[in-house]
Amino acid sequence: MKNKNILFQPFTQRQIQEIILVFLLLIATAVISIFSAYLFYTIKTEQEIEKEITYSGELEEFFDLYQKMTEEHYIDVDPNILIKGAIKGMLEAFEDEYTTYIDDYDNYQFQQRMQGQYRGIGIGLYNNVDEEIEVTAVFPDSPAERAGVEIGDIIVAIDEQDLTEKDTQFLVEYIRDSEVDEVDMTFLRDGKEVNLKVEVDTVILSSVESEIIEKDNTKMGYLKISRFAINTYQQVQEHLETLEEEMDGLIIDLRHNTGGYLSTTRRIISTFLDSSHVIFRTEEQGEEKVFYSTGNETKEYPIIILGNSYSASASEILIAALQESYGAIFVGTKTYGKGTVQEMVDLENDDALRFTARIWLTPDGTWIDGEGVIPDYEVEQAAEYLLTLERDDDAQFQKEIEVLLNKLN
Repeated sequence: MKNKNILFQPFTQRQIQEIILVFLLLIATAVISIFSAYLFYTIKTEQEIEKEITYSGELEEFFDLYQKMTEEHYIDVDPNILIKGAIKGMLEAFEDEYTTYIDDYDNYQFQQRMQGQYRGIGIGLYNNVDEEIEVTAVFPDSPAERAGVEIGDIIVAIDEQDLTEKDTQFLVEYIRDSEVDEVDMTFLRDGKEVNLKVEVDTVILSSVESEIIEKDNTKMGYLKISRFAINTYQQVQEHLETLEEEMDGLIIDLRHNTGGYLSTTRRIISTFLDSSHVIFRTEEQGEEKVFYSTGNETKEYPIIILGNSYSASASEILIAALQESYGAIFVGTKTYGKGTVQEMVDLENDDALRFTARIWLTPDGTWIDGEGVIPDYEVEQAAEYLLTLERDDDAQFQKEIEVLLNKLN
């Protein structure tokens, strides 16, 4: 009778040979893997050791001097201040105006502009000639506007703290770091004290304005972008969707826009171009990368761009991309000429450092650093406009209207 328990059936000679072969292959594979791992580890370790030795040699003098100064100098200095000074000195050695150390207050101010929102009350401030904290702006739909704060108000106290000898930094940090939902503020307005309770909340910063301009039976969309913050792309989409319901052509005003996030700029450019178009290039340590639009369609309406010598960095990327890849017409004066891209490194003490990581090129491969983007129609601003700020005196704006009408008619 056959044994039905297959678990105990004897192996044939062929099966035994196959098992031995598989076993030997497994052993060989394991040996190779272990040897490869050991070789990789040995090479990596040697490289790291070599780097550590190099760094040790380069920094030995610095460490010796640091120890000597902290131990023997008669003035006791906070080690954090010494390290901050050392970092600043290192950055200065690059002789690059865009590689800089940013203190915590300036970093906070920069971050809130680039994030497009912050915790506060929604006002602009400065210390006037009398060293008073004066309100220079009240943001739309902000806690300050709802409370009745006005431009020109002098802030003299907050939560019963006298601000007479304080600066704007003190006030900003007090509101930012407070854990309350409301502050009591005293303002001086037309010589009289005004007491207001102002809510502390998330303030959304607007970086986009738009309107429809009608002339000669033509509707032109006007889109002004003041910076490229994280939330600027969403704002552009909302404004553009409304404009496209009526407009025949588009004006994009980038005057005095000094830049912002490259990722935001790329998304905005991709709104107007499909993925077959190059929108910029970068070069880092001799390696060039080409960046294409991520858009699904290329718009068909004419685009005119306004720019000036204060249009820099991300603004120049947008202008060059639409000028070269879309056929947009650039009106104004040549741009600032910043052809580099920076990255930020946050430090533990809320400071930060910014350094140049790469250069950028236009779609055609032009590096505009120090040169700027050249307008198709160069128009200097009228002196009258600087006095009146009236659109009728804005020579660049009027020229752009003329160029767009010619394109449409």
